[in-house]
Amino acid sequence: MRHTVAKAGKSPGAFAGIENGAGRLAGMSHTVAEASKRSRTVREASKPSLCVTGTRALTHPRASLCVIATRIASVLYNGKICTNERKVAMQLKVALVHDWLVSNSGSERVLLDLHELWPDAPIYTLVYDEQNAPEWTHSCDVRTTFLQKIPGATHRYKMLLSLMPKAWEAIDLLEYDLVVSSCMSCCKGVITRPDALHVCYCHSPIRYVWDRYYEYLEGTDPIRRLAMKRIIPKVRQWDYLAAQRVDEFVANSDFVSNRIRKYYRRDSVTIHPASPVRAGEICEPDDYYLVVSRFVGYKRVDLAIEACNRLGRRLVVVSSGGEEEKNLREMAGPTVEFRGAVTDDELVGLYAHAKAFLFPGVEDFGLTPVEAMSAGVPVLAFGEGGTLETVVSGKTGLFFEDQSVASLVDCIQRFERDGVALSR
Repeated sequence: MRHTVAKAGKSPGAFAGIENGAGRLAGMSHTVAEASKRSRTVREASKPSLCVTGTRALTHPRASLCVIATRIASVLYNGKICTNERKVAMQLKVALVHDWLVSNSGSERVLLDLHELWPDAPIYTLVYDEQNAPEWTHSCDVRTTFLQKIPGATHRYKMLLSLMPKAWEAIDLLEYDLVVSSCMSCCKGVITRPDALHVCYCHSPIRYVWDRYYEYLEGTDPIRRLAMKRIIPKVRQWDYLAAQRVDEFVANSDFVSNRIRKYYRRDSVTIHPASPVRAGEICEPDDYYLVVSRFVGYKRVDLAIEACNRLGRRLVVVSSGGEEEKNLREMAGPTVEFRGAVTDDELVGLYAHAKAFLFPGVEDFGLTPVEAMSAGVPVLAFGEGGTLETVVSGKTGLFFEDQSVASLVDCIQRFERDGVALSR
């Protein structure tokens, strides 16, 4: 592993292995395609981003890079790139940028796909926790900001929000022709040279700065609440300005695309992330429901636990932990089983035998419901966010309207009574 504090790097960007990486990204299931097809028509009519004939592409100082960006979108969809474009791409110096590498979640899976597209590109990140980051990063050229030197930064990095803009702007990326950022926080604010292209794959505008600011504010202690009131307005202004530096936005869902337009006043194209799970043999379901989630507040794992407590249903919870773990374990009844972190093979087995997958939170896209459906498992989800683009109500799952225990209980009972059309 090469791990350094960020400075001018010398490793060239490349398109080596692009077709292998693109194959994974292009592998959305037919179920997801059916749900997203309806929204794509509206998207293509209203959002010309990443279009070679669009105004931004024609006026960009280096129009060939916009052609590359367009082909990136094409590659993600169908895994093809022509010989001439490959030759041009091989001459580019590419850098990947990711907010932080401290766990193995959905955004890190997207980063892996980007790494497979450009395996020689260095990865710039705010802080890097080698022990908890994905194992594949150990062999990568990971370069951190000066915040890495602060004791405890890898565990308390979110408390350093006021320093993040300065940290990202301190990174020198002027040697790179193409910068691809995987962003859910501040990394979109990196500074690139005038003739370079910055493509941002946006997982979400910063939740606690924009649409969920008041929710986070209400749920924290008085000291942090005071700090948020002082810091967040300044970060919000910076975040808007930072978004104007991005040349092209790619959203992971239409739900996120709408928020990019709302908060940043920018258009984007939607490219759903692909599910890494490859289902094996479809199995007869066992008598348990499944949750796969980190233990953080907005995931609303508490609703799944309380609903299964009330109904006396068996619930298996897979999680690598989080700040809500203690509270969730305390509220769990005798039918709730916590598995902790599991291997990929174990997770595939848990998906394959689950009766249904419970998804009570609001996610920007939501990889785990797609993983569940790839194993033939119905999804019972709250009807808001990215799941509306992947779950087909009545066919691959059911939605519940209110984010409450009573509404989820009703959804489970409807599923047990009526099932869904494509269930095993």
